Amino acid sequence: MRHLRHLLPRLRVPPIRDIHRHDVIVFKYPEEPEVDYIKRVVGLPGERVEVRAGVVHINGRPLEEPFVQPRYRDMNSFWGPQVVPPDGYFVMGDHRNNSRDSRYWGFVPKHYIKGRAFIIWFSYDEDRDDWQKSGVARVKSLLDKMMHLATRTRWSRCFTLIR
Repeated sequence: MRHLRHLLPRLRVPPIRDIHRHDVIVFKYPEEPEVDYIKRVVGLPGERVEVRAGVVHINGRPLEEPFVQPRYRDMNSFWGPQVVPPDGYFVMGDHRNNSRDSRYWGFVPKHYIKGRAFIIWFSYDEDRDDWQKSGVARVKSLLDKMMHLATRTRWSRCFTLIR
């Protein structure tokens, strides 16, 4: 799950419950707080998180993650161990081999969390690093998106609930 502006997070609504492991949350991107990011919560406050050969371990035990497909696991990924601070969360994308997440920029402070994501209202199959383009390449990318909107929209994902 990359930087997506096509989600409807529950913004400014009092939380119905605390954030739990595996919740998909929308938060201020720690490296650029004016940008919203979306990732899945993996580590909770006070837990020791470690990634060994692409497998997340919480307090020394491997974490079951049925939503992460084997082809997206990065078997060369190692991180930690580190303890999640009392007001922080460790988050990761489901496409582990192509995700900038807590392994790169650290824990997400609780006050950066805007809400839980619950629906995908639009989904587009963009090129892998498309969101990083700038200048002329960005303009070309936007024109390409307009020309291929109907064929590259992932219609089966539109208006689906996030699991």
